[in-house]
Amino acid sequence: MKNKLLIICICFLSSVVNAQERGVYFGNTKYFDKNWKSCSKSKAIFSRLIIKPSPDSLYKVTEQYKSSAIFSTYSLSSLVPLIMQGAYLRFSESGVLLEKGEYKDGEKVGLWNCFYLNAKPKTEIKYTFINKQRGFSILNAWDSLGVKVVDNGTGLFKSYNNGKLEEEGPLVNSAKEGTWTGFYESGDKRYEEIYKEGRFISGIAFNKQGVKTPYTQSYSDALPEGGMTAFYSEILNHLIIPDKLRYETNKCIWISFLVNSEGKIKNVELLQGIEAEFDLKIVNKIAYSDTKWKPAMIHGTPIDYTYTIPITINFNQESPRMYTVPNQRGY
Repeated sequence: MKNKLLIICICFLSSVVNAQERGVYFGNTKYFDKNWKSCSKSKAIFSRLIIKPSPDSLYKVTEQYKSSAIFSTYSLSSLVPLIMQGAYLRFSESGVLLEKGEYKDGEKVGLWNCFYLNAKPKTEIKYTFINKQRGFSILNAWDSLGVKVVDNGTGLFKSYNNGKLEEEGPLVNSAKEGTWTGFYESGDKRYEEIYKEGRFISGIAFNKQGVKTPYTQSYSDALPEGGMTAFYSEILNHLIIPDKLRYETNKCIWISFLVNSEGKIKNVELLQGIEAEFDLKIVNKIAYSDTKWKPAMIHGTPIDYTYTIPITINFNQESPRMYTVPNQRGY
């Protein structure tokens, strides 16, 4: 019998850890802490229930506060990976609509509206996703009293978190212009960035002691030292395929992991497997990887960052050599 060729295709889907970056479960209620990390029911702040009304329908998701008040509702076309589709609604615990918009294939599209706790309008933002390029334009914004501060893309934009000023800066034709400043909850300056016609020019980060650190990108992904190809090679090197998989085709393993703000891999999780022994080998290769990572950065500050890896296995009639498909950014 001729030898088989194993082709393992790796494509990274990545994003900053936030409220939309949460584990997915189907068929029962799952519980999460305040940071949307899985936890026991007794420690939960949020819960999620996913149902599928019919075989041809989208998955319907309802997320709730501990009080059982609705946090958000949305739909999914896929559980692994999570792909959001259609209308999205988010509410305060008191039932005030805070955000509404549309998803298409996991991306925000069209007009999104945000509201204050007093139900007054907060922002109108238009999102685009064209040729795998994300974009957004702030069209209008109001303060909490209903006074318009950005009109048709021009004005002084201010963003608040829990009633405290988080970021402010001028907009001209929906593009950032001049100096934009971010703040800690204490009111101290967190960063200062310079823009020209929407293009980032430079930035300075301030730690809580006021020490300044210049930076050249407003945002950057977490990346391994030596590049993604070297990391792929480390995962796949000397990987032995169980005999029971020798004739399998188009089988896909999904794994997620966190690169924390210190550049360390944490929370490696198998989302979907094909064979227990082989799955465990892949998980351990990632969990105990020797590769050092540069953490993701936003406004000059390192942050947690989540990767999701689909690994697809195929065989043909050529040679036992192993190949990897060049890295592609997932969207």
